[in-house]
Parts: sequence; C-alpha cells; structure tokens
Amino acid sequence: MRAIRKVVGLTALAAAAGLAPGRMVGAPAAELAVGTLSITVPANPTAAAGSPVAGTVVTVNLGTTTVADSRVGSAGWTVTADATTLSGGGHSIAKSQLSWQTKNLTATSGLLSGVSVGGGGTFGATPLVVATAVSGAGLGTYTYTATVTLVVPANTYATSYSTTITQTAV
Repeated sequence: MRAIRKVVGLTALAAAAGLAPGRMVGAPAAELAVGTLSITVPANPTAAAGSPVAGTVVTVNLGTTTVADSRVGSAGWTVTADATTLSGGGHSIAKSQLSWQTKNLTATSGLLSGVSVGGGGTFGATPLVVATAVSGAGLGTYTYTATVTLVVPANTYATSYSTTITQTAV
C-alpha cells in the first residue's frame, strides 16, 4: 500500500507540474529563450536632392543600424533587407533598380569574430542578407551603416518617388 501511495503522489506531483503521465521528471517541458535579439533602424534618410534624369545614379546614406543580441547560447543571427517598388504620382520604378551596400560594421560590445556584412546587391524576389553572425558568435551589440543606390531607368516620369526598406533580424 505504501508503494502505491508514493506512485500516486508522484503522479499527482507530476500532474500539478504540468507533466504528462509517464514523462520523465526533470526532462525539459519546453525550451525557453533567455535574452533578446533586437534591431534598431535609422530614421528616414534625407531625400535625394535635384531632378535626376534617366541613367543617373542616386545614392542615399541610410544612417546607423544597431543589432543587439543578449540571447543565451549564441545562436547567431541574420539581418535581411527588402524594399518596396518605388512609387509616386501614379508612376513606379521597379525595386530591381535599387541596390544595397552594408558598410562600417563595428562591435559596440562583443567580438567581431564570426560577424560580417552580407553580400548586399540588387533588390529582387527575396530579401538581401546585409549582416550575419554565425552560430557561436554575435553576442553583444553591433552597428553598421548602409547606402542604397538607385539607377534611374530610361523613360522615367519626372515626379517624387518613395520606397520602404525593411530590415529584419532573425
């Protein structure tokens, strides 16, 4: 009788702890992420001045982006950027006319080993990798700047165009 009471007591204790019957006590019920991964992007850049004509290259400096990773385990991270089609005055310019270049990657805290700028390139069907930290790296705070370049296509209607560029850290 005494042994049965102990088993019932363990089952009741396990049930109270949210464990399913038969589950080994001490096994993780769920993985918990400790710490955070965050990204802070710069405010809207100043609009390019002037009236560029077809074939003109317009470059805009985006300012400083900050990536902070305080997660336990150093899982690494990837930052991507994507853009919308440029639009204005009922006209548009394909986002494939825009390109991204990451510059000046620095560690405010943490080590740069295993952290690097992405390839950047021309915006297309998938987001561009703009910065990465491999598994085991990237714990700390990192900053980088970037430029976005537009090549104004032939026969572009003269108006003000805008786009939204979204950076995502995962």
